[in-house]
Amino acid sequence: MYTSAHCQKSALLVILFTGRDSSDEEYEHMLGAWSQLYREAQGRPTIGVVVIEPGHAAPNAGWRRRIAAVHRAQKAPRRIALVTDNPLIRAVITAVDWMTPPGPHQHTSAFGTFDDAVRTLEAQEGRPLDRLRALYQEAREAARGVA
Repeated sequence: MYTSAHCQKSALLVILFTGRDSSDEEYEHMLGAWSQLYREAQGRPTIGVVVIEPGHAAPNAGWRRRIAAVHRAQKAPRRIALVTDNPLIRAVITAVDWMTPPGPHQHTSAFGTFDDAVRTLEAQEGRPLDRLRALYQEAREAARGVA
């Protein structure tokens, strides 16, 4: 299952994947959320956090290509944090970012917990990102409402 919450003013997005997997429709909605974030930011730096809860299946190769294409098209500064308990996925994200770095001021990092991701993003940004925590709670509440 997929839910998200975003803040246009702050150019922040939190995406939450829960349950065992997500449908094609949910992945379409996720791509729409990224596109909307980038469009609304109008070139301002964006921050997105993708949380994949334990047990959720990874997207298939087709969806991974489409997700990558949305991010490649974005030329403005961005930070993306992927949160997963799977150390192999975290290592792959780190290796891919190292071998094929994105554009200038574009960073993708992987973390074991949401709190680790936010603390690192706050250190990188040099400012508190309490709004990310609120968006995460909003996405979690939305997921509970759908489940």
